[in-house]
Amino acid sequence: VPDYLAALGGEVAGLRLGVDARALSDDVDPEVNRAIFAAVAVLEGLGLATREVRFPSARPMLEQSFAIFGPEIALAHEPWFDTHKDSYGPMVRGIVEAGRQIPAIEAARAWRERAAFTGALRKLFGEIDLLVLPVFPDPTRTTAEMGALAADAANFVLSHGRFALPFDMSGSPTLVLPCGVDGRGLPLALQLVGPDLSEDVLLRVGHAFQQATQWAQMRPPLD
Repeated sequence: VPDYLAALGGEVAGLRLGVDARALSDDVDPEVNRAIFAAVAVLEGLGLATREVRFPSARPMLEQSFAIFGPEIALAHEPWFDTHKDSYGPMVRGIVEAGRQIPAIEAARAWRERAAFTGALRKLFGEIDLLVLPVFPDPTRTTAEMGALAADAANFVLSHGRFALPFDMSGSPTLVLPCGVDGRGLPLALQLVGPDLSEDVLLRVGHAFQQATQWAQMRPPLD
């Protein structure tokens, strides 16, 4: 494992930053959009070279993603679920029980979509060193709002989770950084994504970004 701390002050100029203007704009809140593009301008000022790219569609994979993560969650809880089922909350208990019922053919179909997306992503990283995306398409939500969104799991995955969840499936390293505030003073964030084993590059760029901005020092109003 590289010495990530020692590499934090390394050079970032010349790294190729992929920007998908369409993905950053389609059904993305204007406050999030403005914050991301302002962050891109900061990264350009640090010497990163932006390239217009097309982020591969993750929707076919996300539509079938529960056939992968449902059984994986069920397997992780298998040693104690049957004997401690009543100790689980209804949402997690429901996920485990549903995950146990996924037919093998559905899991195989989902894995095929996962492989297709991961392959397209690896091809993209042949052209760039890292990719910038939002974390969520809209500003920071309250705990109650997030709970209401998560109650509709399928819609949550396809809409609210469409920028973050694909990289859970591909296994790509990502780094989330504050990059602005919304109209309520709550933090907005960007997501930097890299190819396999690029954590050192992501951390180096993230460190440079935070040295050039003050967003990480701000505290949201919580009263």
